[in-house]
Amino acid sequence: MMIKYSPQWNSGSTISYSFNGENITVNMDGITDTFDFTNVGDGSLQIREPQPPFGLLINTVLPVIPILSAKREDGTLWVELLNFIDDSATEEERFPVWQEV
Repeated sequence: MMIKYSPQWNSGSTISYSFNGENITVNMDGITDTFDFTNVGDGSLQIREPQPPFGLLINTVLPVIPILSAKREDGTLWVELLNFIDDSATEEERFPVWQEV
């Protein structure tokens, strides 16, 4: 699985990720949810409704959905994840690149 953290400035919240196969467990401010991408076929996974009212198609108990995009291409899963940063963010956190997990 390839992931990329998408930075969003937020000095009041925390977010962390752990990975097990194609499962992503997210801890956001002490609330945990797991997203299972095992059965996602080739193509893009729709996260939001394409027409108003633009509801979410992925259910979560978290206050915001941390999965920004997901697609499987040639068998490889690519997932873009929300990442909270603040003024102390490193260059790597501010300008992320795709990485394999």
